[in-house]
Amino acid sequence: MSIDKIDRNILNILLNEGRISNIELANRINLSASATFRRFKQLENKYITGYSANIDRSALDIDIQAFVQINLEDETPKSTKRFIKAIENIEEIEECYITTGNFSYLVKVSAKNMATYSNFTLKKLQQVPGVRQISSNFILDESKFPKKLVGS
Repeated sequence: MSIDKIDRNILNILLNEGRISNIELANRINLSASATFRRFKQLENKYITGYSANIDRSALDIDIQAFVQINLEDETPKSTKRFIKAIENIEEIEECYITTGNFSYLVKVSAKNMATYSNFTLKKLQQVPGVRQISSNFILDESKFPKKLVGS
């Protein structure tokens, strides 16, 4: 299934307003509700991988966020698999990316405060077998941009 301009428009709207009603979505793209729903279901079956909510971390007293760069002692597929398995249940880690550059991994971390971040670093992350080097970059402020698909 290839997508056309209308499908891209639907996806761009859903990126920013995932809970929009079918009627409102239909009005925004100038199609009938049934045609919109048909397109939505086709997109959902092929391109939409899930739904999530944006959470106000400060309301939950989560005051620290950081991007942590990580290198392993060994970059073999076995080491990579072992590392990913070891970190997937560490609650402070929200996201993990394999990257190019000076570090092999970039993880996004949240913690209530500096003490809990320190505990995460010293007692969890540095204890993962194979971790050789870490570098933390703390998020001072966050800018929000409307989400849009590349090529739209």
